[in-house]
Parts: sequence; structure tokens; C-alpha cells
Amino acid sequence: MLRDLALQLQRGVEIGDRIVLPTPVEVRGPLGWARPGIIATAVDVVAASVALRSLSPDWLATSEISVHTHERRQSGAIVGNARRLRSGRTTAVIEVELCDEATGSRVASSIATFVRIARPDDTEAAPVEVPTETETLEFGTAGADQAPAIQRTAGVSTLDGEHGVVELAKSDYCGNSVGSLQGGMVALLIELSGESAASHAGGAARGALDVVVHYLAPGTVGPYRTRAAHQRRLGGADLYRVELEDTGSGRLMAVGLVTTANVG
Repeated sequence: MLRDLALQLQRGVEIGDRIVLPTPVEVRGPLGWARPGIIATAVDVVAASVALRSLSPDWLATSEISVHTHERRQSGAIVGNARRLRSGRTTAVIEVELCDEATGSRVASSIATFVRIARPDDTEAAPVEVPTETETLEFGTAGADQAPAIQRTAGVSTLDGEHGVVELAKSDYCGNSVGSLQGGMVALLIELSGESAASHAGGAARGALDVVVHYLAPGTVGPYRTRAAHQRRLGGADLYRVELEDTGSGRLMAVGLVTTANVG
């Protein structure tokens, strides 16, 4: 999944921690800009890079990610700059400001929270210091002109649009370093669920403005299935609460809030 998004993670004393997300049409939603769930994937990567330095030599797990979009027009790649808001004994809170690389206008704001966990035996402790010289880690072909629609490639299927029931089987494509469902894909499933329920209720296409995800348990078995419930309408925006369950284990993996708006 990360390779298809062609993410670039950049780290250095001069630039800090930065993520670059290309935005071909395949990663954009009905509203015409990068999906919040896709942005959350990039945020998870760069924010974890910052948090790991604070929590080293231990490891981390994502506890919460919020993505709030600002600018609908996007001319090029999205660049996200991360900074630590707080680091304590058990948690680290990281803020990421995301801008259009071409225009400099703010695209979205995000905050990610991580909790300290024991480091898996097959992983190395993260370096504590920021590299003196800028380093770039490419997760795919940087600046690729095209990327497959992630939800189609991953095998996401809609079982019940009215109630926002979408399903995804477990696969290496969507997995993280410890074999559970990647945090960005969790956010994307929650976004697609709220979007589906909102579109069905309104009788017209709707897209996600904001996504907030609370991670409760890892998805280790699959299939993963969502369900959405309408919470309120304010102006032209509708808020949906979405649950994501690992049906194989019976565990509730995440609860999210999705704010949707009409297309056009």
C-alpha cells in the first residue's frame, strides 16, 4: 500500500521530519482532493518517525489520528511537516501540517497520538537524533504519474451501502510491520464507510471532509468490516460514527467519526 502511494519520508536537521504524498486522481475522493484516509496514511508514517525517537528504545502503536481538510484545490503533491507536541512516559503526541507543494496553501491539519509498547524482537531501536544531513526514504516510485486506486487494489467491497458496511480481507498488501492491518487503511475503511452511508441517505454522492480515528485493537485475523450510524447534521455537513470490527477475532478494532459534504 505504501509503495503504491509513492510516499517520501524526509528527515534532517534543516527540514525536520517531512512526508511527501503525490496526489494523482487515483488517491482523490469524490470532492476532488486527496482522501482524508489517504492523508492519514502519510501522517501515520511521518508522525511515527518523530514519535519513535521519543519512545526509543521501545516501540509504538497508533492510538488516534485526526485529519481535518482545509483547501479543496490541490495543484500538486502534499507536503506534511511534523512536530512533537508532547512526549511523556507512555504517550507521544505529534502534529502534522499539510500543504500543497505547488502553492504552499494549507491542505489539512492532523494530530496523531501514539502509545509506548514493547519493541518486537525482530525490529531495531530507532535512532534518537535527527540526521545531520537530509535523508530520504522512498516507499515507491517518487513522483509517479499514476497509482492504483488503493481501495480497489486492496479488495475493499461494499456489502450494504445504506449502513456503510464495507469489508476487506486480510492481506500482506494492507499489513504493517507486525502483521496487523495498517493504520492508514483503517482510516480509509472508516472514511469509505461514512461516505457510503451518507451518499445512500442523501441520494447523491458525498465525500469526506474530516476523519477522526480511535484505534482500539490490532486487526490480526480478518475479514475487517465496518458499520456506520448517522449522528447529526449541521449546515450541509453530516457526521457519521463508524465501527470497524475484525470479524475473525470478534474484536472491535477502531471507532471513527466522519464528516461528509455534498459533491459540487
